[in-house]
Amino acid sequence: ELYPQVKLNVFNDGSWNLKKKLLNNELDMFLSTGIRKPQKFDKITREIIKEEDVHLVVSNNLLKKKFPTDWQERKRQFSGGVDLAVLGDMAFMLPEKSFASRILLDEYLAQHNLTLIIIMENMHPDIYHILAGMDYAASIGLTMYSRGIKKYNEDANNAGVHLNMFPILGMQRRSCIKLNYIKGTIFPQYAVDLMKLIKNLCAE
Repeated sequence: ELYPQVKLNVFNDGSWNLKKKLLNNELDMFLSTGIRKPQKFDKITREIIKEEDVHLVVSNNLLKKKFPTDWQERKRQFSGGVDLAVLGDMAFMLPEKSFASRILLDEYLAQHNLTLIIIMENMHPDIYHILAGMDYAASIGLTMYSRGIKKYNEDANNAGVHLNMFPILGMQRRSCIKLNYIKGTIFPQYAVDLMKLIKNLCAE
């Protein structure tokens, strides 16, 4: 709307491939998720624009199955943080081990000497959130997915189904959304405004 003569091309790929495209001048910038690390001494600026928490994603029906007599009280308690130790026999679907949320979860489990029953791993968080809504298993999700889960709960087609996002007690490390671009790039104003829009969206 701001620049009707400018065409915006959007690509979706793994961070490694996007990095190669950036270095080959095939991209102006890209977004990635990851864990806060010391800045690398290379050609890329990695600007952290948002930090996110890892949450438990679980349906009301799975809570009822696990805690048949007091699931509503548990739900109230979990809104302030859930100890994953109480869910030891619940099945989980998790992102693959290369995902930032999975790295943080695995660190947390190791620190607390916990194991989870993992029945599925995949590359598409939207899929396992949909399956969580079908009571297939519990999952995890970053803050960025809260809007989509809220919309899922509001959808009339999901009557009787409700997904919850609970913070995880003791999970202190966070995932980051990073804006990546070549150091020293002098961007045209439309690119500067695009970066501002991206940061504003992430701030919401």
